[in-house]
Amino acid sequence: MKVENKLTEITEGITWSILRLALPGQVESGDRYYVKAFDDRVLLAAIDGLGHGDEAAEAGKKAIRVLDEHASKTDSLMDLIKHCHEDLRETRGAVMNIASFNYKKRTMSWIGIGNVNGLFFHREKGEIQPTQVTIIQRGGIVGFKLPVLQVTMMPLQFGDTLVFTTDGIKNDYADDLFLQGSTEQIAEYIGNGFAKHNDDALILVARYLRE
Repeated sequence: MKVENKLTEITEGITWSILRLALPGQVESGDRYYVKAFDDRVLLAAIDGLGHGDEAAEAGKKAIRVLDEHASKTDSLMDLIKHCHEDLRETRGAVMNIASFNYKKRTMSWIGIGNVNGLFFHREKGEIQPTQVTIIQRGGIVGFKLPVLQVTMMPLQFGDTLVFTTDGIKNDYADDLFLQGSTEQIAEYIGNGFAKHNDDALILVARYLRE
């Protein structure tokens, strides 16, 4: 699989990296990402338009447009999912994870619909090894059928790391993950070792760096 998009940036005290791998023969990937800072938070999303090709890409792009339109008006992740659901009804739909790093409250909230995998590595004060928390994947398709929505919230500490991967990535990457590496190194490790090579793939790694 070829690398379609590779990027590392810092947004309001959060360093994040993207690695997007394109399925050979496809012009566009249906896997999309969104990272943007607002007054007291940074919003991140990994979105997988169903299937492949132009229609999958259009579903992913539309979800990004909806997030960009509404995220400045509400900090409710449930509301954002509902807005996406309504606007994606005429597309083939998408699955997605959305997370919000709130640096005033020092919390990370997330919600996931469908098979976008999410892991959060959180270190309590005084602990050497981080606790691995799996983001609950609730069955459904944004734009077609939503499950009962539920937002999970976790406290944030310096160095906490979030990883989102779409279903073009195997889910067993965490066993030997070197969390001391940079977000870019983590994304490349996952992409190099765990891509399925039969689907589009996206990896989003974000780390909280505020003291």
